Amino acid sequence: MQRRVAAALSLLAALTWLAATACACSSRAGGRDDAAAWDRHITLQGRRRSLLSFSGRRCGAVLPPADVLQRVEFSAAAHAAKEAARVASGGSQAPRVFNIPTFVYNVVSNDGTERGFVSDAGLKLQIAEMNKAYATAVTPDGVEGTSAARAKITWNFSLQNITRIKAGDMCDSAVEKTVKAASRKGGRGALNLYITDLSACGLLGYSTWPWELEPKAGKPNALIMDGVVIHFETLPKGTYKPFNMGRTCIHETGHWMGLYHVFQNGCSKGGDQVDDTPYQSAPTEGCPKSRDSCPQPGTDPFWNFMDYTDDKCMKGFTPLQHQRMATFWAQHRGRR
Repeated sequence: MQRRVAAALSLLAALTWLAATACACSSRAGGRDDAAAWDRHITLQGRRRSLLSFSGRRCGAVLPPADVLQRVEFSAAAHAAKEAARVASGGSQAPRVFNIPTFVYNVVSNDGTERGFVSDAGLKLQIAEMNKAYATAVTPDGVEGTSAARAKITWNFSLQNITRIKAGDMCDSAVEKTVKAASRKGGRGALNLYITDLSACGLLGYSTWPWELEPKAGKPNALIMDGVVIHFETLPKGTYKPFNMGRTCIHETGHWMGLYHVFQNGCSKGGDQVDDTPYQSAPTEGCPKSRDSCPQPGTDPFWNFMDYTDDKCMKGFTPLQHQRMATFWAQHRGRR
């Protein structure tokens, strides 16, 4: 028993050291123009966006500066190691179920065109796709399983209600603040999902990050702004092919839960901070049969929900992505 506890404590030391060094990571972490060669950023309609998004998946999630990420990863590694020590000393590791109250807002244009409107059935279909996606657990070689069998984690997005709001363009940050301030419901663990027209800012979706809820993050009104915003044509049966199977909402919610893109940091040490997603040098476009862009073991996880592939090519999260989400939930969303 003492040896197992000692091993777990050693793991704590190693993980915290790795977290502190791994995030000397990305020069693109703050959304600055010293980004990777394949990625440059501009400001459009008051929002930072990747030039890559003009030709592929348009994700508006912008990472904070590297020093913030270093603190985030250090804290996450310490939490994971303490949990490992607890289990090693005889603590329970029972399957975990996370029930996430989900509030959906369909924000339609107030100019009389009803631009952005989605039927209740269409919105409910997106939530159903979310629950299917978050029940996946795919191994690094692409073999599918279930979260219960592989990660012992179950996520349940429980639709609470659907609210329709007439407003201006949510690409305008002032409009976004007004809409969210007037509508957001629930605590840290409630997903507030805004479905609207994002074509003006050229995005398919964007999300806040879980660690932004902490006072030390320095984000004013963090709880009010917390949530996920999705372009309405990306929902299942939407018109924006090849991104019209609901995967954008799944992808952005992954950020909301604490996941990076699988190509985070490219082939550099640390990658996306998840050990069972092989290193990947850059985003994937289209739907390749195979891809191997880094010298490290394993082929690119282009099938992962956190890449940029076509919706039809995305099929799962990995067990350790589920574990990472659970860690961030315990740290930032599972408490008041």
